[in-house]
Amino acid sequence: SRRQRQMCIRDRQGRGKYIDTVGALSIGYYDPTTGNIKHISQVNCGTDAERNMWRDRWSELKGSVIEVKCQEVTETSLRHPVYIRLREDKTAEMCTKDTIFKEV
Repeated sequence: SRRQRQMCIRDRQGRGKYIDTVGALSIGYYDPTTGNIKHISQVNCGTDAERNMWRDRWSELKGSVIEVKCQEVTETSLRHPVYIRLREDKTAEMCTKDTIFKEV
């Protein structure tokens, strides 16, 4: 598996047992030419405590950088991404297409 930095774009409401918290995070990379975020995939939020942390701090954490691992990096996406941790030491501008897909 490979570890990658991704930018968190938005949260998705949970379903079932997660109805009152975050179900998943939409992830992507920063495009410096447009200043926009390019959506790549979705990833779970880790443990129940981490899901609640994302819910409670969403206004502060939206656009934050997270670390994910995945089975494979393709030219345009990540196969089976899994949330590892929040990277408060990184900025969104560090998560460009080149930093994510550089080995492809």
